[in-house]
Amino acid sequence: MKKNTESNYINEQLYKEVSKVELSSLLPGISFPSRHDHAIVDKDGNILSFCSDNYNLRPNSTLFQPLEEQMKAEKIPFDRKVVIRDGTRFYVDYIIGDRVKGPTVNDILPKFSVWNSYDGTLRTVLTFGFYRVVCSNGLTVPHGKTVDFYKKHYKASKVADGIDISEMDSVNIMKPFREFLNSTKNYLGIFENL
Repeated sequence: MKKNTESNYINEQLYKEVSKVELSSLLPGISFPSRHDHAIVDKDGNILSFCSDNYNLRPNSTLFQPLEEQMKAEKIPFDRKVVIRDGTRFYVDYIIGDRVKGPTVNDILPKFSVWNSYDGTLRTVLTFGFYRVVCSNGLTVPHGKTVDFYKKHYKASKVADGIDISEMDSVNIMKPFREFLNSTKNYLGIFENL
Protein backbone atom coordinates (compact mmCIF):
# COMPACT_ATOMS: atom_id res chain seq x y z
CA MET A 1 0.00 0.00 0.00
CA LYS A 2 2.88 2.40 0.71
CA LYS A 3 4.03 2.37 -2.93
CA ASN A 4 0.47 3.04 -4.12
CA THR A 5 0.10 5.99 -1.69
CA GLU A 6 3.48 7.34 -2.79
CA SER A 7 2.46 6.99 -6.44
CA ASN A 8 -0.81 8.83 -5.79
CA TYR A 9 1.06 11.68 -4.10
CA ILE A 10 3.53 11.94 -6.99
CA ASN A 11 0.66 11.99 -9.50
CA GLU A 12 -1.12 14.71 -7.51
CA GLN A 13 2.00 16.86 -7.54
CA LEU A 14 2.90 16.09 -11.16
CA TYR A 15 -0.58 16.76 -12.51
CA LYS A 16 -1.65 19.59 -10.22
CA GLU A 17 -3.72 22.08 -12.21
CA VAL A 18 -1.81 25.28 -13.05
CA SER A 19 -2.56 28.41 -15.03
CA LYS A 20 -0.84 31.58 -16.19
CA VAL A 21 -2.58 34.70 -14.88
CA GLU A 22 -1.95 38.43 -15.13
CA LEU A 23 -0.57 39.78 -11.88
CA SER A 24 -2.88 42.80 -12.21
CA SER A 25 -5.82 40.41 -11.70
CA LEU A 26 -4.24 39.16 -8.45
CA LEU A 27 -3.05 42.57 -7.24
CA PRO A 28 -5.20 45.27 -8.85
CA GLY A 29 -3.84 48.80 -8.98
CA ILE A 30 -0.19 47.72 -8.83
CA SER A 31 2.11 47.92 -11.85
CA PHE A 32 4.72 45.28 -12.67
CA PRO A 33 7.82 45.07 -14.89
CA SER A 34 6.86 43.78 -18.36
CA ARG A 35 9.08 40.73 -17.97
CA HIS A 36 7.29 39.75 -14.76
CA ASP A 37 3.69 40.83 -15.29
CA HIS A 38 2.24 37.29 -15.15
CA ALA A 39 2.41 34.45 -12.66
CA ILE A 40 2.08 30.69 -12.79
CA VAL A 41 -0.47 29.78 -10.12
CA ASP A 42 -1.57 26.33 -8.97
CA LYS A 43 -5.15 25.30 -8.20
CA ASP A 44 -4.61 26.10 -4.51
CA GLY A 45 -3.73 29.72 -5.30
CA ASN A 46 0.01 29.33 -4.71
CA ILE A 47 2.24 31.43 -6.96
CA LEU A 48 4.85 29.08 -8.40
CA SER A 49 6.77 31.60 -10.49
CA PHE A 50 6.64 34.93 -12.27
CA CYS A 51 6.88 35.28 -16.02
CA SER A 52 6.13 37.50 -19.00
CA ASP A 53 3.22 37.34 -21.41
CA ASN A 54 5.56 35.54 -23.87
CA TYR A 55 6.04 32.60 -21.53
CA ASN A 56 4.27 29.55 -22.95
CA LEU A 57 3.00 27.52 -20.00
CA ARG A 58 3.21 23.84 -20.81
CA PRO A 59 1.18 22.03 -18.11
CA ASN A 60 2.51 18.60 -17.14
CA SER A 61 -0.94 17.14 -17.79
CA THR A 62 -0.41 17.87 -21.51
CA LEU A 63 2.93 16.08 -21.57
CA PHE A 64 3.20 13.15 -19.21
CA GLN A 65 -0.36 11.92 -18.80
CA PRO A 66 -1.26 11.53 -22.51
CA LEU A 67 2.15 10.01 -23.16
CA GLU A 68 1.65 7.36 -20.49
CA GLU A 69 -1.86 6.62 -21.72
CA GLN A 70 -0.55 6.19 -25.25
CA MET A 71 2.26 3.86 -24.12
CA LYS A 72 -0.27 1.77 -22.17
CA ALA A 73 -2.58 1.66 -25.20
CA GLU A 74 0.33 0.48 -27.36
CA LYS A 75 1.32 -2.08 -24.67
CA ILE A 76 4.80 -0.56 -24.23
CA PRO A 77 6.03 -1.76 -20.81
CA PHE A 78 7.64 1.02 -18.79
CA ASP A 79 8.77 1.96 -15.33
CA ARG A 80 8.45 5.64 -14.40
CA LYS A 81 10.91 7.48 -12.17
CA VAL A 82 9.79 10.98 -11.15
CA VAL A 83 11.77 13.76 -9.49
CA ILE A 84 10.01 17.01 -8.57
CA ARG A 85 12.04 20.01 -7.41
CA ASP A 86 10.35 22.88 -5.55
CA GLY A 87 7.00 22.08 -7.19
CA THR A 88 8.21 23.83 -10.35
CA ARG A 89 10.72 21.50 -12.06
CA PHE A 90 9.76 18.02 -13.17
CA TYR A 91 12.06 15.22 -14.37
CA VAL A 92 10.41 12.01 -15.55
CA ASP A 93 12.38 9.00 -16.81
CA TYR A 94 10.56 6.25 -18.67
CA ILE A 95 12.59 3.05 -18.64
CA ILE A 96 11.20 0.63 -21.19
CA GLY A 97 10.87 -2.97 -20.01
CA ASP A 98 11.98 -4.65 -23.25
CA ARG A 99 15.69 -5.44 -22.97
CA VAL A 100 17.94 -5.00 -25.99
CA LYS A 101 20.70 -7.58 -26.42
CA GLY A 102 23.68 -7.75 -28.73
CA PRO A 103 26.68 -10.04 -29.27
CA THR A 104 28.79 -8.39 -26.53
CA VAL A 105 26.54 -5.77 -24.90
CA ASN A 106 23.58 -7.29 -23.06
CA ASP A 107 20.78 -6.13 -20.82
CA ILE A 108 20.35 -2.60 -22.14
CA LEU A 109 16.99 -0.92 -21.52
CA PRO A 110 15.86 1.91 -23.79
CA LYS A 111 14.79 4.96 -21.83
CA PHE A 112 13.63 8.43 -22.49
CA SER A 113 13.28 11.41 -20.25
CA VAL A 114 10.85 14.29 -20.44
CA TRP A 115 11.60 17.38 -18.37
CA ASN A 116 9.42 20.39 -17.84
CA SER A 117 9.30 23.44 -15.58
CA TYR A 118 6.90 26.13 -14.46
CA ASP A 119 9.57 28.60 -13.41
CA GLY A 120 11.48 29.11 -16.66
CA THR A 121 14.70 27.59 -15.31
CA LEU A 122 14.34 24.41 -17.36
CA ARG A 123 13.43 24.06 -20.99
CA THR A 124 11.08 21.30 -22.03
CA VAL A 125 13.55 18.51 -22.77
CA LEU A 126 13.15 15.19 -24.55
CA THR A 127 16.16 12.88 -24.18
CA PHE A 128 16.60 9.35 -25.50
CA GLY A 129 19.21 6.96 -24.20
CA PHE A 130 19.84 3.66 -22.50
CA TYR A 131 20.01 2.16 -19.04
CA ARG A 132 22.20 -0.85 -18.45
CA VAL A 133 21.01 -3.59 -16.11
CA VAL A 134 23.93 -4.12 -13.73
CA CYS A 135 22.65 -6.96 -11.54
CA SER A 136 20.00 -9.64 -11.38
CA ASN A 137 17.55 -7.52 -9.37
CA GLY A 138 17.13 -5.10 -12.30
CA LEU A 139 19.26 -2.22 -10.99
CA THR A 140 20.04 0.13 -13.87
CA VAL A 141 22.59 2.85 -14.57
CA PRO A 142 22.70 5.42 -17.39
CA HIS A 143 24.67 4.16 -20.35
CA GLY A 144 25.91 5.49 -23.65
CA LYS A 145 24.97 8.29 -25.98
CA THR A 146 21.72 10.22 -25.77
CA VAL A 147 19.62 12.00 -28.38
CA ASP A 148 18.27 15.30 -27.10
CA PHE A 149 15.62 17.84 -28.09
CA TYR A 150 15.18 21.11 -26.22
CA LYS A 151 12.37 23.62 -26.37
CA LYS A 152 12.19 26.95 -24.57
CA HIS A 153 8.89 28.11 -23.16
CA TYR A 154 8.27 30.93 -25.65
CA LYS A 155 5.11 31.48 -27.65
CA ALA A 156 6.98 32.12 -30.89
CA SER A 157 8.58 28.72 -31.46
CA LYS A 158 10.48 27.18 -34.32
CA VAL A 159 10.93 23.65 -35.58
CA ALA A 160 13.99 22.00 -34.00
CA ASP A 161 15.81 19.13 -35.69
CA GLY A 162 12.85 18.51 -37.99
CA ILE A 163 10.51 17.88 -35.06
CA ASP A 164 7.97 20.52 -34.12
CA ILE A 165 8.22 20.63 -30.36
CA SER A 166 6.55 24.01 -30.03
CA GLU A 167 3.41 22.20 -28.90
CA MET A 168 5.23 19.27 -27.34
CA ASP A 169 2.62 16.70 -26.45
CA SER A 170 2.32 12.93 -26.56
CA VAL A 171 1.95 12.88 -30.35
CA ASN A 172 5.12 14.90 -30.86
CA ILE A 173 6.98 12.83 -28.28
CA MET A 174 5.80 9.41 -29.44
CA LYS A 175 6.94 9.88 -33.05
CA PRO A 176 10.65 10.31 -32.28
CA PHE A 177 10.35 7.82 -29.41
CA ARG A 178 9.03 5.11 -31.77
CA GLU A 179 11.85 5.92 -34.21
CA PHE A 180 14.34 5.59 -31.35
CA LEU A 181 12.86 2.23 -30.25
CA ASN A 182 12.90 0.96 -33.83
CA SER A 183 16.57 1.88 -34.20
CA THR A 184 17.83 0.59 -30.83
CA LYS A 185 19.67 -2.24 -32.60
CA ASN A 186 21.55 0.38 -34.67
CA TYR A 187 22.48 2.29 -31.53
CA LEU A 188 23.53 -0.97 -29.90
CA GLY A 189 26.04 -1.37 -32.74
CA ILE A 190 27.76 1.81 -31.53
CA PHE A 191 28.16 0.27 -28.08
CA GLU A 192 29.48 -2.97 -29.56
CA ASN A 193 32.24 -0.99 -31.31
CA LEU A 194 33.34 0.81 -28.13
